Order: sequence, then structure tokens, then C-alpha cells
Amino acid sequence: MSAHRDTPPRPYPAIRVGVVGHRLAALTDAGTDISRLRTTLHTLLDRIQTTARDTAGEHPGVFAGPARLRVISPLAEGTDQLVAAEALQLGYALHVPLPCPVATYVAAFQTSPPGSGEDPRTAFARLFEQAQSVQILDDSPAATLGPAAYAAVGRSLLRHTDVLIAVWDGAPAIGPGGTGEVVHQARMWQLPVVRIDPQRSGEWTFEPNTKTPARQTLEGTIQDLLRPPVAGDAGQTARKGKRAPLSPLAEYLATHPRPGIGGSFALTTRWVAGMLLPLPIVTLGRATIHRARLEWRALWKHADPSLVHPIDHGLEEFYVWAEGLGNRYGTLHRDASATPYLLAPFAVLLALLAHWGETLIGGHAAAAFGWAEVLVLLGIVALYRRAVAHRYHDRWIDYRSLAEEFRQLAFLWPLGRPLPVVELVGETEGEASRFAWVGWYVRAVVRDLGLCPGTWTPEHLARLRDVLANQFIASQIDYHTRTAERFEHVSTRLERITVWTFICALVIGLLHILVFGGDAPIETALSYSASPIIKSPAWQVLAIFGAIMAIYLPALGAAVHGFLSQGDFRNLAHRSERMREHLSPLAAEIARAPLRFEDLGVAAEKAAAVMRDEVVYWRVFVRLKPPELV
Repeated sequence: MSAHRDTPPRPYPAIRVGVVGHRLAALTDAGTDISRLRTTLHTLLDRIQTTARDTAGEHPGVFAGPARLRVISPLAEGTDQLVAAEALQLGYALHVPLPCPVATYVAAFQTSPPGSGEDPRTAFARLFEQAQSVQILDDSPAATLGPAAYAAVGRSLLRHTDVLIAVWDGAPAIGPGGTGEVVHQARMWQLPVVRIDPQRSGEWTFEPNTKTPARQTLEGTIQDLLRPPVAGDAGQTARKGKRAPLSPLAEYLATHPRPGIGGSFALTTRWVAGMLLPLPIVTLGRATIHRARLEWRALWKHADPSLVHPIDHGLEEFYVWAEGLGNRYGTLHRDASATPYLLAPFAVLLALLAHWGETLIGGHAAAAFGWAEVLVLLGIVALYRRAVAHRYHDRWIDYRSLAEEFRQLAFLWPLGRPLPVVELVGETEGEASRFAWVGWYVRAVVRDLGLCPGTWTPEHLARLRDVLANQFIASQIDYHTRTAERFEHVSTRLERITVWTFICALVIGLLHILVFGGDAPIETALSYSASPIIKSPAWQVLAIFGAIMAIYLPALGAAVHGFLSQGDFRNLAHRSERMREHLSPLAAEIARAPLRFEDLGVAAEKAAAVMRDEVVYWRVFVRLKPPELV
């Protein structure tokens, strides 16, 4: 995918059709009319393809091009080969999961009766050459083909399936990995199943396996999978004479990374934490995309090139744009939230200098301070209005979430674990509608990816395990460790600054009452003694300075406390500490995980579940902190 873009990449509309069914001998024994079965399969696949193309054509601004259809078939003799052959004729791409090395797999094929057509091994070789992606789950020297291997390839097939075609007589499974068991698993996972009875090969039945109203028919299922959530945010409606707001998805796809500079929030927190250098002033625009690209490539610099190529080709652009724009709007939102607290005390000071400036520095200078105060206040209001109008806060949350989904997908996809649908419950249920477009976008990318090509030898799995434990998980542990330490320091120091600012204000206020003012005891005593001190310019300047500080310091203390409350740094520190505590044992568990495709995949899913839960709850937490004026 090209790295030279002006807006985020659009996904292709893709549908993955899995296939399971009886092998050649069982079809023959059932008296299946193979020619009629081929016709039925061709009609069924054509209907899926037509529905996908028509649905994709309804949303040209969302998708990158025409519909892409994938058939996921292990190419066993019988049903697998029949469906694959018909799909290839219609232009489907063929993705092939295999449980073991090709030679071992093909050796177990049943021979076809004389005169019954093409030999299954010859058909396998012909179809295999046309495969777009091949994934061999176990290519170790000790790999064997048995019930466990068939069960593993069945699960892998279902994980990459949107609609399952099952040529099955309905009989219970004879053993693990059989057609009946795969269909049962598909029903448990709520996958739609199109079933063809081998004895009635001219018709099919559709099982939606879900109560979702839109998915009660085959066409409705395809349409519901592909149709993007195009409705705008709740509560957003078009004002009279103005265009309706874009949906979050359309807004993301139309985002141009315009130039800019930010980092005032990061600069403030780093200085408070005692980190003076380097200065975290960042350039926005395409620089954020470039930094995200460098981060992505750093994750894979020690990985197997045969793995890196499909991951880079399929995921890099999607990740770097989500990460880059997430960082951009995160910087803009935090700056918009922090700047009013930084500038408001300055505006108060300018107002005080404008009030007393004529005595201190002359009338013209006092007027200049007054105008400066007005400009500062205008800047605060303009920044706030811009942050609200351009949705810095919501876009930061969504784009950050999107980047994390792709980060997890990067280590799950090679292990045959596409991201599951995130189910939001309890206090997170309110995020469901806001999170919908993020989940839809990621699943659209996953459908287009299909199977990650690769041959999973123990050496290959060892390298992947190392990348997962020492790059992905370790980098997250390091990030949360640093975040917890820094925000704990920031929270502690800001609390101290707040307290001491008010204490100083209290002391100055008491001094002002006791020393200055018409009824102040000390000033009254000095006036009785006709002391020249109270009539001197220095005394007047000191009195004005005391009054200014008595007013300014409480405003400063309130601003520091507001910055502390808005940042909620202690809770962020505690969240990062909990994440570190959860991820550290997972990293150790992954480092010890057996070098088997299934076991390593389970370990990766555990890590992804922890990271995904953190993102969901982070969304709820951060949603409570929108930009606010002081």
C-alpha cells in the first residue's frame, strides 16, 4: 500500500466464505449428484458476490474499490475442492489453511473411483497453485495428520469466515475435526451457515444463528456486514442552512493532517515532573504519520522478513494513520484543555497591572496591559471553541482506540486470531454507539486480510513469540511504567504547589490586612508617628504589589488545582500501574508458551484481552474529561 497519502486509507469491501463438508467418498456413498452440486454452489457463490458488490456500490466514499471475495478452503478432496473451483471461476481469491505439510496432507487423500473425474491430488495441485494465501499451521518434522490437526484447521477456518458453506447430511460428527463438529462450532460462535444436504444437492437452507433482525437472510447478512455505520453522533443534527455533520467514520476518512505545533500540556507535565529536556514540542501534520511509521517499523526490525512483508502490506498504513492522527488530536485536545489553566492566571495578572499600572508604570503601559488581557481572554475562548468545533476530544479517543486495535491485530493475525467483536457491558455500554465505527473499520480490514500467509515451523513460532513478548508486550510494560512514575510525580507536586500557593496567598492577605489599608494597625501606628515611610513611593508600590499578589495567588492556586483535576494524574498513574501488573506476568507466560500454533495463539489472545479491556475503560474514563473553560 502506498505510503504517500493525503487522508487515511479506506478499506476494501470484503467477504470471507468458509467451506466445510463431506469428502469425496462420503458424497459418492450418499449418491450426490456432483454436477448438480456444482451448479448449486456456483449459484450460491454468485449470489453472495452480487450482494457484496451491490452493497459496496452504495458507499463509494467509504470503500477503496470494488468488493473482494475470499473463499477459505483446506482443499480436501470432495466439498473443499468443489467450492474452491467454483469460487475461482467467479473471481474469488483462494485462501488455504492446512494442518500440516502438503506432502503429509495430500498423502491422506482418498482416491477417486475410476472414471469419476479428476484425481483429488491433481485437483489439489491445480487449485493450490492459484491460492493467494497459504497458511500451514504445523510444519514441524513431527507434524502428523489426525483428529487434533483436523480440529485445529477447522477452528482456523471458522476464525476467518463470515459465511460458512456446509455440505453436510446433518449426522453427528464421528470425531474431532469432522464436518458435524465444525458446523456445531460455527453455531456456537453465531456464524451464519448455508447448509446443502448431499442428497438434495439442488437446494440449500440458511441458518442465521443470531437474533439480529438484519441477518435473518443470506443477503441481509452480507449487507449488514458491509454497510458502514454512517449515522452521525447522537444528538448531532443539521442546523438550518448548514450541512449536517459528518459521521465519525466519514470524518476520519476525510481527515487531512494539517501542519501545526503543539506540546504545551506535555511540556508542563514534564517540567513539573522534573524532566527539563528534551522539550516535547511536536510538529503536527504529516510529521505525526512519519513518527508512527518509524514506531511501527521498530516493532518489526528483528522479525522474520517473510512475516513482516504481509503484515506491512496489509496493516502498516492503517496503523500509522490511526496512530499518527490519534497523537495529533491527543496533543491538540490536551493543549486545549491545559492552555486555559496556564493563561487564566496570566490574564488576571494583566488585569491587575492594568488597574494599578498607572501608579506603577504610567497610563500608556497600563492601557497596554489591559489590551493584552483582552487578547489573552480572546485566545482562550477561540482555542476552546476550536477544540469543540473540531471535536479534538472525541477524535483523540476514537483514533487512539483504532490504533490500539490495529496494534493488537498485528500480533494476533499471524497466529490465526482476528480481533473478536468487542462487547461492551456495564458502565462501558454507553460507549457502544461511539465505538461502533472503530470496530466496523477494523473488521473491514480483517475481512480483506483473510489468512496470514506463512509456514509455522518451531523456529518461525519462536521468532514470533520473541516479537510478541519482547516488542509488543514489553513496550507496553515500559510505557505504563514510565507513565505511572511520571504522573505520580506530577500529581504529588501539583498538589504541593496548590497548597503552598494558597498558604502564600493567606500570608500575604493577612499582611495586607495588618500592614496596609485604611484601618491596618501598623499603617495606623506609623501615621500617628508621622513616619515618612507610609508616604514614600516605595510604600505605595509595596502596598500595590501586596494587593496584586493577594488577588493573583488565589487565582493561580485555583488554576493549578483545575489543571490537576482536569488531568486526574493520580488516577492515570494508578491505571498504568495496574496495567503493568497485569502485563508483566503475561509477558513471562508468553515467553514460556510452547512453540505450537494453538498454544501461542491462546497466549496472544490473553494479552490482547487485557490490552483491549484497558482501552475500553480508558475511553470511559477520558470521556469524562472534555475540554473546559476555567
